[in-house]
Amino acid sequence: MQRGTIVRRRASWTLLYWDRQFRDGEAKRVKVSKKLALFGKEYPTKASVRHLADKILAPINDGQHQPESSLRVSEYIHKFYFPSVKASLRPATIDSYKFVFSTTLIKSSVTLPWLTEMTDALKRLTPT
Repeated sequence: MQRGTIVRRRASWTLLYWDRQFRDGEAKRVKVSKKLALFGKEYPTKASVRHLADKILAPINDGQHQPESSLRVSEYIHKFYFPSVKASLRPATIDSYKFVFSTTLIKSSVTLPWLTEMTDALKRLTPT
C-alpha cells in the first residue's frame, strides 16, 4: 500500500506516487504527479490535504485500478476492443467497425480523451 509523497510546489500541494500505465504498448511503472489543491487558509499543511491524496490513491491501493485506463480511447479500441471481438464477430463486421471508427473519430477534429476521463464522464451521466 502506498501513501505517496505530498510536496509543496510554488503555491500548490502536489501528490507524487507510482502508477502502472501503458507506454509503448506495455504496462510500465511510472512516477506520477497530481495537483491536489492551492496552498492557503483552507489547506495550510500537508496533513490538511492528506484526505485528497488518499482519495486518489484508494483505487490503486484497493487493486481496482487498471493500467489500460491510462490509454487514449482510440488506443484502447485498437489494442483491446477489436482483438476482443474478433472471436464473436465476422471479419466483415469488424472491418466495417474499423472503417467507421477511422473515418468518423480519428479523422475528425475532435480529440479523443483519455479513457479515465471518458469513464468518469459516463459515471456522472449514470443515474444513481
